[in-house]
Amino acid sequence: MKKIQLISAPVDKGKIPLYEDGVFAPLGLIWLGTYLKHNNEDVEIIDGQHVNLDKIIFKLDADIVGLSFNIFSTESLDRIAEAAKNKGSTVVVGGQAATPLSKELLTNHNIDYVIRHDGRSALYNISRGILDTHNVSYRKDNKIIENEVLLSYLPGFPPVDWHLDGIITADYWDKFQEIIKSVPNNHKHRRPLSSFTKRGCPMRQNDKGCSFCSRVDTNLGSRAPKQAYDEFQYLVGLGADRIEEFSDSWLYDKKWLREFTDLTKKKGHWGIPVRVYADTRHIDPKTIEYMKVIGIDSVILGIESGNEEILQGNGKPNTIKQILNCADLLGKAGIKASPSYVLGLIGETEATVEDTFKIAGEIGRRCEIEMSYYSIMTPFPGSKAWGLLMEDSTMRMKHSGYKLDSEDLQRDFIERFTKLGQDGLDYLNHRLARRFKINTIAQRDY
Repeated sequence: MKKIQLISAPVDKGKIPLYEDGVFAPLGLIWLGTYLKHNNEDVEIIDGQHVNLDKIIFKLDADIVGLSFNIFSTESLDRIAEAAKNKGSTVVVGGQAATPLSKELLTNHNIDYVIRHDGRSALYNISRGILDTHNVSYRKDNKIIENEVLLSYLPGFPPVDWHLDGIITADYWDKFQEIIKSVPNNHKHRRPLSSFTKRGCPMRQNDKGCSFCSRVDTNLGSRAPKQAYDEFQYLVGLGADRIEEFSDSWLYDKKWLREFTDLTKKKGHWGIPVRVYADTRHIDPKTIEYMKVIGIDSVILGIESGNEEILQGNGKPNTIKQILNCADLLGKAGIKASPSYVLGLIGETEATVEDTFKIAGEIGRRCEIEMSYYSIMTPFPGSKAWGLLMEDSTMRMKHSGYKLDSEDLQRDFIERFTKLGQDGLDYLNHRLARRFKINTIAQRDY
């Protein structure tokens, strides 16, 4: 048995944490830890949302240190990798941000391996000294070897285990209560826990999807309805008073929803509400019936823009009429909406920005808003927007490596792909600063 520490790198000094940092446990690491524990490995999770950098470095003592990071935590990533290497650990980096940046990460010689896409069996095989395994990238003879990628499906995952060393649910609930006191919201719960019972977004199939989306999952998969039901009951047993279901699009499969609803009627409800992510096109009167039985009390809706040309030009085939019809259905059913908007999309103008604020107001008149989320377009690696920016050789040179500056990325993209001009980012920040006086909250990470 080897000891494996799974660590989410904390936000770099001087950078502002995301709104929900510290509220939700690192579910990807919990999944990975569950699998490793299931295979008799000694696993500890260290969450940089709650453990500072110096303490993380002090705690390093594992045979293998597995790191996840995002664009706001690359300095922390480097420091942890260096300290772990100096202590004799094998250093592995994985997760959402690592997949499109595997070659860049391996220029850091403190990083031994990068795992692209699913890391379960890949990390286990690394712990056994097996490198000829899917999803692993590494250096050999001054060359970077990238093994074949094998996409995973949820039915193969063991039931999630929240009792891993390092996960203390009360810490996340304390942070949630601290945050909701500081922002306008309509949250009625105080002890949320997260789940992820469906993988992939139907919009990402066949190389489609939203211009800003950098999700690495392009395949679709679901836990069986019985598995999802059991997981919801398990979270209730941990003390949760609401389930935050983080799957990209939870309502798209009507057959699965019907089976899950029938199972809920047969076995009885688990007793607490659920919030899900959904596409407005997937909400109709029949879906509303399912949602009421399941106890979905709020839906995070990717509205993105209030202008149809902007939606179409950014891979979002929704119409204003259909979006507002969705808001009407939710309002009549007494289900709250948590709409999400992205400003600075391809083709954005000052007029289309105002269209977005107008539709936000109209949605608020048609249904109750739990919280509104606003982001400024950031072309994260792996997104279509990133690909567009990288077509320019000057931009490739400027934004090379894995230490990327989010503000520089935003400024360069907005200047080149919107009609907001050289000062477009400043304009959007100014408009949002005015808008924040009305029940909104900034959210940056996709």
